[in-house]
Amino acid sequence: FNPSVSAAKQGQDCQTYVFGLGGRGPDLNVAQAIRLGGITKLRTAEYRANEFQGIGKDCVVAYGE
Repeated sequence: FNPSVSAAKQGQDCQTYVFGLGGRGPDLNVAQAIRLGGITKLRTAEYRANEFQGIGKDCVVAYGE
């Protein structure tokens, strides 16, 4: 039995953008992802980027407890 698994939390800060229509929005923020996930003890954070047919989505995902 691993009690930390049940206490695991995840939060993310994402933005969607369309290529060719100006720049991207404000910088993604790990602290915002932590707050949105209700995380008090950060384990890891990762950056994800996806793009399909000119529409993209960037996310920072935080994992913790």
